[in-house]
Amino acid sequence: MALLLSCNTEKMHQQIHGVKIYTISGDIDSLVTEWLDLGINTAFVSEEIAENTVFRAKAKENGIAVFIIEPVFFNPEVLKKDSSLYAITNEGNIAKSDWVEFVCPSNRNYRDSILLKLEKDVRVLKPDGISLDFIRHFVYWEMVGPEQPADSIEHGCFCNRCVSGFSKETDIALPDTFTSISGRASYILSHFKDEWTAWKCGLITAFVEKITTDLNSVDPDLKFNLHAVPWRSDDYEGGIRTIAGQDFAALSQYVDYISPMCYAFMLYRDGPWVASVVENLDKQAPGMILPSIQVRQEYRTDQVSDKVFESYLQDALKAPSQGVIFWSWEHLEKEPGKKKIIRAYLNP
Repeated sequence: MALLLSCNTEKMHQQIHGVKIYTISGDIDSLVTEWLDLGINTAFVSEEIAENTVFRAKAKENGIAVFIIEPVFFNPEVLKKDSSLYAITNEGNIAKSDWVEFVCPSNRNYRDSILLKLEKDVRVLKPDGISLDFIRHFVYWEMVGPEQPADSIEHGCFCNRCVSGFSKETDIALPDTFTSISGRASYILSHFKDEWTAWKCGLITAFVEKITTDLNSVDPDLKFNLHAVPWRSDDYEGGIRTIAGQDFAALSQYVDYISPMCYAFMLYRDGPWVASVVENLDKQAPGMILPSIQVRQEYRTDQVSDKVFESYLQDALKAPSQGVIFWSWEHLEKEPGKKKIIRAYLNP
């Protein structure tokens, strides 16, 4: 098995070696022991796990940092109760595709509810960090192919609140003769794409600033990780900003890590692509890029072989990466071959 000989062992241990985990099925003592054996030093957990006092105590006792994952604008439960909260896409549809369901990011009442929830979590659960997921505009990026034209990617939000807010804050008057949401969206993107992009990115950045500022007033030592759509600056005609609304240079002012979800297998990409995403994002947010990589197949029937997985891991760890996160432990615990590879790289 190839070893990453170019990596200094001391530096490796300073990096974040994390797992995303959403449920615990077995013994917590055994789980933490195995993580230590693999070289895992950080857990990105669901709120359900964070509320487990035994887990929190065992993680702290063994020096494993705990970040609570907050799926900010992804909220099927609240949308089931109140469909008026849905974001609206450029095609005039509610922002729902397969399992992906998005709340409108300009809804102030909803944003306030998320902030209150996070403040409570920080006060009560005392995590080491908050990992902000789905803090962007709606796009089902997991199903966007490498060669897909940018103008064919459905995205949001073009609801009345967002459009009115854009018009008011930019002092851009829009015609009132549109007969459809899709027609209005097409007009905005054709005539004011740069202004619209700046506004939608600003909406996300401002909320990240609000979250981090408020939560640091509760716990000044709290760290922040931000889950990123794994698009480089030129992919899909600058789609990371124009479609997803994530401006990494701006966001880097308020978080400690930016974690692109480099799920290469589902996206029909290879290991070098993972490294290229890290390199590109690092130019926008130097020293902050923490890639997350895929363990098992999703959206495909063929398997992620151990050899392919190793290529993803090796490229994910290349400088200027700040470490690696595995998605997810529920997948990894069924893969003894991949565990062996991880141990060789992270805890030789």
